Amino acid sequence: MGALLIAWTARGAMACWVATFLQGERRSGRMPRRAEVLWSAAGWLLLAAHVLCAFHFQHHWSHAEAYAHTARRTAETVGWNWGGGLYVNYAAIALWGADVLVGLRACRQQHPVPRWW
Repeated sequence: MGALLIAWTARGAMACWVATFLQGERRSGRMPRRAEVLWSAAGWLLLAAHVLCAFHFQHHWSHAEAYAHTARRTAETVGWNWGGGLYVNYAAIALWGADVLVGLRACRQQHPVPRWW
């Protein structure tokens, strides 16, 4: 059950990420569409659920185990024994979450996304 939750929350997050971009081009100075922001928010929630499921079912709440697992999987995939992809995931969660908040704020206040974003 845990492996299925880990896999499907990751797949769902990626599907929502794609759906976000199918809603329209996301760029600064433009009002985001409501559906675009909702797909993005759903994807972020699924990504967060993926990380929680992975830490619970796969890594038993051990960051060291998660890092070692990421290094093994990276080595199997691209031949580079590096667990730093775990930090890339943390950065993705933070940036995606911030993007969702910016999009929600723009929709709520009926203002375009700030140019600096």
